[in-house]
Amino acid sequence: MLSCTMFIVAALFWFSTGHTRRRYAAVERLAVEQKDLRNELAEVSGRIRAIQRLLEDPVD
Repeated sequence: MLSCTMFIVAALFWFSTGHTRRRYAAVERLAVEQKDLRNELAEVSGRIRAIQRLLEDPVD
């Protein structure tokens, strides 16, 4: 009975650590994707500002 209980506890511990590791990897992946999106957004925003400045400049 004791060995069965220890087996169940060990299995639950193994499962929980695997789940935590997968969750951490997913969170890390999402953070990298969010950073990439922010960089792309900043680049697009800069290009839009440059186009706006070109459109506002009077043609001589």
